[in-house]
Amino acid sequence: MTAVGAFIGDLFQSFISVIIFSKVLRVQANAQVTFSNILIIRYGQGVISDDNLNLEKSKLLKFNRIPCPVLDILVVNRFHNYNGGEVMDASIIASNKDYCEVNKDKQIQYRIELQESSNPFFKRIWKVSHVLDSQSPLLTPSVRRYIVRKSGYWPEELNNPESIKASLNFDTIVAHFSGTSNVSAIDVYANKIYDINDTIIGYQFANMLYRDKNNTIQVNESLINDVVEQDGGGGQSLDGIGVLRFDSEI
Repeated sequence: MTAVGAFIGDLFQSFISVIIFSKVLRVQANAQVTFSNILIIRYGQGVISDDNLNLEKSKLLKFNRIPCPVLDILVVNRFHNYNGGEVMDASIIASNKDYCEVNKDKQIQYRIELQESSNPFFKRIWKVSHVLDSQSPLLTPSVRRYIVRKSGYWPEELNNPESIKASLNFDTIVAHFSGTSNVSAIDVYANKIYDINDTIIGYQFANMLYRDKNNTIQVNESLINDVVEQDGGGGQSLDGIGVLRFDSEI
C-alpha cells in the first residue's frame, strides 16, 4: 500500500508539474504587442500623400484617376524600451469570413493581402495596410466590378466617407501576429478581432514617436488610438465615437 501511495503521489506531482509548465509556456508565448482598437481607411489625397506607397500617384488626381482607399492597422511593441525587447522575423496576416455568392448559407474565409506584412526586426511601431481594390474581399462584389470598369481606379462618385462605408462588405477581420522573442527565443503570438464598426474613414494614425531629454527615440503608447485628419481633409464625423481621441496638434 505504501508503494502504491507513493506511486500515486509521484504521478499527481508530475501531473501538476505538467500543468504549471504548460501555463508558463502559454504566458511566454503571448507576444508583447498591442493592436490599435480601430481600423483607419484613408482615401483620395490621404493615399496620395503616403510616401510609403507611391509619390507618382500625386499626378493621378489631375486626370480624375483616384487611387483605391487603403485600410491601416497599427501595432506597438510594448517592450520598445528594453534592450533585446525586439520581435524577430515578425509577420502579420489577416483574414475575414464572407458568405459564398452561390451558396448564401456557406461561409468562406478569405486571406487579406497586406502591404509591409513582414518585419525582420520589430522594435517600436508597425503599420500594415490593405488596398481596397478590385481584388479586396472587404468590398462588395458590385464595387469590385465597378473598379475593374474604371481600369483599377476608385470611382469618383464613391470618393467620400459615406460611400466608402457603404462599399465595405465584412463583419469581422482577424489579424494574427507571430514572431520570435529576442529575449526568450520563444515563438510568440497575438490576435486581434475587428468588426466593421471599428473603421474610421478619412483619418490617419497620429505620430507616436518622440525624443526624450537624452535624444533617444521613445514611443508614446497612449497615442495608439489617436488620429488626425488625413492630408486633404475629408474625414468622417466622429460624433458618437468614444473609442479614440482626435488630436489636431500632432
